[in-house]
Amino acid sequence: MSDFEIKIKLLTDIIIEKNDLLTIALNITHNQKTLLNVPEGEMVQTREIFAQMTLEKKTVLDKILERDSIFNNVFENLQDFEEKAREHADIVRELQNNIKQTTDLDMQVRLAEEENMSILRKGVVSVAPSPLAKKNVLEKYKSNAKKPTI
Repeated sequence: MSDFEIKIKLLTDIIIEKNDLLTIALNITHNQKTLLNVPEGEMVQTREIFAQMTLEKKTVLDKILERDSIFNNVFENLQDFEEKAREHADIVRELQNNIKQTTDLDMQVRLAEEENMSILRKGVVSVAPSPLAKKNVLEKYKSNAKKPTI
């Protein structure tokens, strides 16, 4: 196996890991939306669960950023990519397909995050029992919910 093939396989593995992490982030975000629709009487417990999910999602998003950094480092070290890509079209195509999945998942996460933020901004549902607590939760949510970049 050539150095080029090894690096393309490594890039593919990194992208597959990122896709798995994006799927986890998407599931957490959907679960947070479910919590945003919990009746007022159950808000205290919901607030704690929502905060825990936010921390969990932050950990996942940090791992995604790590994968991005590794991917960029490996990709920058590829020599003569366009020329060699023709010779190894099958593995390059696999990488491209996985990158497309990453883009799709990233957009789904961003849209789900925006839906949650919209609910919080509109105040249709409050995560906390008082307006001040709601503002604090919203600020904490914004600071912890970094959006993944590709």
